[in-house]
Amino acid sequence: MRKITDSLASILVAVMLLAACGSTDEGAGNTDGDNDGDNEAEADGDDSPDGDGADGDTADGDNVIEQPTLIGRVSVNAFAWGGVPSSDANVSIEFYTGLVRMDAFAAFPPELHHVAARGGDCVLYLGNDSACNPPCDWDEYCDAENTCQDAPIRQSAGKVTLTAGDQEVSADPGAAGDYYSDPLSADLIAPDTAFAVEAAGDDFPGFSLQTTGVEPAAFDIDLQSNSITLTDGQDNEVAWEPIENGGLVQMILNSGWHGAPPEATMYCEAPASRGRLVIPQAVVEGFPSTGGIGLEPHMSYIGVARRVRASLPGGEVEFSVGWRYGIYPRHNAEGGIE
Repeated sequence: MRKITDSLASILVAVMLLAACGSTDEGAGNTDGDNDGDNEAEADGDDSPDGDGADGDTADGDNVIEQPTLIGRVSVNAFAWGGVPSSDANVSIEFYTGLVRMDAFAAFPPELHHVAARGGDCVLYLGNDSACNPPCDWDEYCDAENTCQDAPIRQSAGKVTLTAGDQEVSADPGAAGDYYSDPLSADLIAPDTAFAVEAAGDDFPGFSLQTTGVEPAAFDIDLQSNSITLTDGQDNEVAWEPIENGGLVQMILNSGWHGAPPEATMYCEAPASRGRLVIPQAVVEGFPSTGGIGLEPHMSYIGVARRVRASLPGGEVEFSVGWRYGIYPRHNAEGGIE
């Protein structure tokens, strides 16, 4: 994970929000929601899709999901580019004052996008044509009603301790609520490794969550070229060797560039045991024309993971462990690449 100073992080968030303001174009039990660090996990994602909308799965891939909006997330991911995994697994720790989406270069408010198409195992979000006049301040964003709203900011949850098998790492919050942690060995991302995270609590409530690792997935896309091609005129499908010991396959395709929230986000999710996910034609054709490697695009990936969530005041916090394979979306829509 790239390390940046507190001041640079603030500048990046400000740039993203300004661009949005002026645009025209799995554990058990119940959560108790307190601040003493004893919130326990509720299992919700080892074997069935989950989001802000309907849960569940059907044999024909007709599951309807939404991209998760969370107030916090701790994720452990072994990344791979060109199909070659790294030796380390990155640890990412983020907590916010409000709901955000966290699968682009920086977190952004979900109100900046709307659902353009949904079906099968996917949902497509497109950016709103918002234009606040006068423009919003650097710490605000422009919502769909052209009204400036306070943007969520990072919060401290106190010391965060993460264990993976017999290894342990911990991280203390910086002045701006940012966390930086040492990596873990990628070899730990395996079904027989027990993972646990505990946050002591601060402005953000304390919590504890537990899960296990998951085995890598063998996808039928060209990971060596770091790309996936979307084909118009039909439903698209991504397949892999089924993983029977649980986990979720997630695919997130972003269109757009660093410096502003994504122009579009396609979020897809299916049980790893199914061996395939379906992208409906309407979702495919709604994704912008794009292709290939560009200058600082938002990251896109496909991966397999286990996750658990706890309900806290204001929203949910998530703990996920998995493998992610970086990809660039290619969409040969009219006016796009050949």
